[in-house]
Amino acid sequence: MYSSKFFSVLGIALGFFVLGILLKLPPILFISLPLMMYLILSSRGCPRTEFSVERGELPARMLAGDSTKITLRVRLSGGNPHCVDIRETVSTGQDAYFMVRGEPCLSLHYERGVKRGFLEVGPTAICAHNFSRTVFFTAECTDTASVTVLPRVCPVRIGLSPRFTTSFHGPIPSRRAGIGEEFYALRAYLPGDEFRMVNWKATAREGVLITNEFEAERVSEAVIVIDASKRTEIGMKKSLLDYELDAAASIARFLLAQGHRVGAFIYSDYFHWMSPGTTHRHFVKMLDVFAAISPAGFHRTQYAAAYVSAYARSGSQIIIISSMEDPRALDAVLDLRRAGLQVIVLSPSPESIEWQEIDHTRYSEAALALLQKERRLTFSQLNAVCTAVDWDVSYPLEDILKKVEPWIRTRKR
Repeated sequence: MYSSKFFSVLGIALGFFVLGILLKLPPILFISLPLMMYLILSSRGCPRTEFSVERGELPARMLAGDSTKITLRVRLSGGNPHCVDIRETVSTGQDAYFMVRGEPCLSLHYERGVKRGFLEVGPTAICAHNFSRTVFFTAECTDTASVTVLPRVCPVRIGLSPRFTTSFHGPIPSRRAGIGEEFYALRAYLPGDEFRMVNWKATAREGVLITNEFEAERVSEAVIVIDASKRTEIGMKKSLLDYELDAAASIARFLLAQGHRVGAFIYSDYFHWMSPGTTHRHFVKMLDVFAAISPAGFHRTQYAAAYVSAYARSGSQIIIISSMEDPRALDAVLDLRRAGLQVIVLSPSPESIEWQEIDHTRYSEAALALLQKERRLTFSQLNAVCTAVDWDVSYPLEDILKKVEPWIRTRKR
């Protein structure tokens, strides 16, 4: 095939040739001769070349924010082009482009950072040129590879206070008296109590036998509710939904490691319910679902609350991860509380995300102050009925979740 360069030079040569004949000026006519000679010499056809492309093995799963090195091995046979252009389509960021000399075996490398979702690599387009780039031959390798990019899992600790616990023993305090290690309360000695449970300091102070009670350590049930509506699209480098899913994955891993049964409910343009489970396989399934979620729909938080209250067991812990921009979000929390569910709200601040991406002027500072004032009012209302945490995303999630620490009691030594 002839390139645009060939036709451009040909057009210029024909223009000078026709102009020289019309004006009967031999000098202008002779100008076209070198151009015609260049075309004749450079139009030697680019030999048809066979290509084979091998891509280095890619991991099946990666975490958002990581980078991966992609290797391409291109083999040429049946011809020896002067140069080769190779372009590989990459779903995140710019396509990979190489312009190299035509050699029988080419080994190319490039690196790409990944975002939550799916990294699609391929197809690979190859274009071989002759020395003047006036003749070329193209081919395409349709082989593709896909990598699932999971939300970023961070080390966190979150305390729960569910009233519902299962019959399976585990390391989670249920805030009930029973056999355990965490101190619960003092009470008067009853016949049958073990003497090792007697608090001798309190006994000496009160003059009667006083016994220690400890918290029963039993497994509880938690459901993570994630807002994936269109409101979570904000953010260029990292969207509000990405922050929410990072927090959900981190919290789920911690709770599962502690023995909780953890489920998830995601609302976007549809409702996605994942029944509570305890296994590592269940956690991997949750991460795969999180990787595929994209912002869509405008379902209200109150609709999600009605669905969750119908399926979650009474007394379970509900963790809502949302920007809480829905004007009826407070009503949704009240509905969950009326259904006998314990509620924690973790809210990534949209203002803190946008603040990282805009110019800081006095007007933007005034707008930020106004939005923050409105947000503080919303959280003062939420904190009256549940534990609500406003997350400025410029701070690590682990530090923000320390605000939930009052639910976790530490043993005094």
